[in-house]
Amino acid sequence: MPLTDIQFLANPPRDFFDHAIYLYRKDSWILKHKVKRYVLAVAQDRKWVVAPMEEGLQAAINGSSLFEIIGAEQIVFCDIGEDSARQMQSDDIEGSLCAIAEGRAEKRIFLMAPTDHPVVAMDSWSRAISASHVVFIEEPIVTKANFTGLMKSLASLSDWNELPRLARTRVFRDHFSRFIPESGCTLSGISMEIDRFVLRRRAKAPSQGANLSFASKRQTIDITLRSFLDQRNEAALSEVLIHVDSLLFSDMLDTSDVTARLYRTAASIVGGRDRRYKNRAMANLGYYVWGMLMLSCDWPSARDDRRGGFLVAFERICREFMNIVDPQVWLRQTHRWQRIAIESDRAADAEPGKMESARLDLVNALRECSALLGASHGWWAALNGNDANERIPLK
Repeated sequence: MPLTDIQFLANPPRDFFDHAIYLYRKDSWILKHKVKRYVLAVAQDRKWVVAPMEEGLQAAINGSSLFEIIGAEQIVFCDIGEDSARQMQSDDIEGSLCAIAEGRAEKRIFLMAPTDHPVVAMDSWSRAISASHVVFIEEPIVTKANFTGLMKSLASLSDWNELPRLARTRVFRDHFSRFIPESGCTLSGISMEIDRFVLRRRAKAPSQGANLSFASKRQTIDITLRSFLDQRNEAALSEVLIHVDSLLFSDMLDTSDVTARLYRTAASIVGGRDRRYKNRAMANLGYYVWGMLMLSCDWPSARDDRRGGFLVAFERICREFMNIVDPQVWLRQTHRWQRIAIESDRAADAEPGKMESARLDLVNALRECSALLGASHGWWAALNGNDANERIPLK
C-alpha cells in the first residue's frame, strides 16, 4: 500500500528510509516541493551529502567518490521529471531501478518521477516500488470517498490556522462533495477551490471576512504582496488573494487596473524603491523571479470572468513562486529567460495605456536589477541585449 505525500508530511517515518520513490502528478504542485524540501532538510540535519550525478544515475548510486574516503554518508537525490534530467538515458534509469529493486544500491536514494514519464510503464519500476526495503510515496487523486481523510491531514499542514475548523463545517463538506467529480481531482485543484470557497464566503458575509483578514483591509497592496514574497506560506498567500479579490469585487476595478497595480508594485519591489525597507537597494533574486513571473503571466482577457479567470492566473504564479526552492537554479532554465526576453523586447504601444505603461516600468526595473546581479548568466544577457542601462521610454 503506497504512502500518500500528505501522510508522509503529516506523519514522517521515525526511522528514515534507505530508499524512497515518489510518484507525483505533473499538473499538480501543492505538495511536491514540500516533500522535496523535507527530505533535503533531513539530509542536512543528519549530515548526509547529496551525491553528484554528473556521470549518470547508476554511477551516482554505486560509484565511489571523495565523500566515501572521508566517511560521509551519501544520498542520491534525483527528479527525472525536471528539465535537467531530460538527457538521462532510459537504460540508465532502468538499470538504477533494477539496482534498487534487487538491493544492490550502495547509497540512499530518493527518486522522484511524474505519472506521465515512460519509466512508470517499465517492469523495473513495478519491481522497485514493490520492494520491501523501498518506501513508495504517491500523490493521490482526491475522490468523494477519500476526501474527508485527506482533508484532515491537508488542513493540519496548512499555514492558515482557521482551515482545520472550516474543514469540519457542514457547509464546507457539502460544497466539496458537489465539487469533486466522480473521476476525482488533483490536490492542486482542491487547494484552489478552497481559496475560491473562502473568497466567496467573504463576499457574501463581509462581517465574517473582516475577521479573516482585517490587516489586509488596512494595508496597501504593496505591503500585502511584499509580505507574501518574504514569507512564502499559505497564510500570506491567503492575505494577498483576499486583497486582490477585494480590489476586483469591493472596489470594482477592471482587471486591467488591477494588473497595472500589480505591475507597478512588482517594479517598486524589484527596483528597491520602497524607502520603508532597509534592503531596498539590494538585488534580490527572489524578487527578480517574481518580476519575471508577473511579466510572463497569461492574464485573462477583459471578457473573462471578473473574479474567476484573473484570480486563477494570479494564484498560479503565486504558487509557482512558493515552490521555487533555489531562485538561481530557476533563473538558469533556458525557456524561462527566453520568454522574458520576448516580453522585454516586445514593441511598446504608440500611446500606451495605464497597464502597458506599468508593464514597461516593470521591464525597466528588471533590466536595472539584472545589471546589479552581474553578467554571468544567460538570462541576464538575453534580457539586457547590448545595453543593460537602456530604458524603455514611458509615454
